[in-house]
Amino acid sequence: MDILEMMYKINRWWNTGKVDEAFLYKNTRSEFRNVLELLNEKRILSLVGPRRVGKSTLLYQTVAHLLKNDVPANRILLFSGDEPVLFAKEFNLQYMIELFVKEIVEENIEYLTNRIYVLIDEIHIIKDWQLYLKSYYDKKYNIKFIISGSSSTLLFQQSKESLLGRIEEIPILPLEFGQYLDFYYIYKDKNK
Repeated sequence: MDILEMMYKINRWWNTGKVDEAFLYKNTRSEFRNVLELLNEKRILSLVGPRRVGKSTLLYQTVAHLLKNDVPANRILLFSGDEPVLFAKEFNLQYMIELFVKEIVEENIEYLTNRIYVLIDEIHIIKDWQLYLKSYYDKKYNIKFIISGSSSTLLFQQSKESLLGRIEEIPILPLEFGQYLDFYYIYKDKNK
């Protein structure tokens, strides 16, 4: 399977115009408001927390929000650093992003007419990711990066230095009791 084909499988909204319901919940975490508040900022938005707390879900909810707010589907790219097909060979982050811009957006990355959104889950797995993001950010390309990674990863913690002033972090922790109750009451009758 080639990279472009895999990108289409992951980003099904390029064909359907919406995020598959399986990736969304009936409720959003309170941190989603923070994501929305920072969505129009230039800085890289980073969702950081332990595994299995909902970072990936927040990324999909962000894609759904963008689509509902008239961002064209072909201007939104989401993928994960732990997707073996995408990073199994000589491909790197620059190749992925520039392939997306050339083949899906069909523009020159240096002269993007409108903002594109690149959401990368488990970014800390990708080799030299912070160098690529710093380069794109410093070139002032019209790209909004939203990334997620594990707070326990030393690589992720060290990247803060190279991205100083370029990144805004939102900590994502296990649900607080009030958040848990919000989800509980929405889903409690699901099995009836």
